[in-house]
Amino acid sequence: MFLRYLVERELDRRRTTEEKALRDQMTVSKQDAETARREAERLRERLKPRDVPSEKREAMLSVLRREKGKVKILYITDPETQVLAKRLAALIREAGWETTQEGGSPFGAIVGLRLDIKQRGKCTSLHGRAKRGAQPRIP
Repeated sequence: MFLRYLVERELDRRRTTEEKALRDQMTVSKQDAETARREAERLRERLKPRDVPSEKREAMLSVLRREKGKVKILYITDPETQVLAKRLAALIREAGWETTQEGGSPFGAIVGLRLDIKQRGKCTSLHGRAKRGAQPRIP
């Protein structure tokens, strides 16, 4: 009888210890899963194709609609730059401008976007590297 009591007591102690270890492990696993979820969301946000934010879009349309002209968009044919060039071309066309687009293959690690704007006899070129997180400047 006493031996049975000792065995049951030891089993209860081990069960309690294992339950606590499993609860602690589950807590750590939940924290790790939440950290992984936040990191995945951060990466999705960072890697999504860029676009003109809606508040900047309306300001750009307002400025572009003041006059009409032609814009030639030259871009390096990587997927992100191509998507951004198409989105900018659609925005510029929406404002009533004529647009053409031309993609090219880079020789090396070149990433960029160039806009050639022809307006009333003058030609302006805007070009540079398309930097992640950069916001379009509106004159």
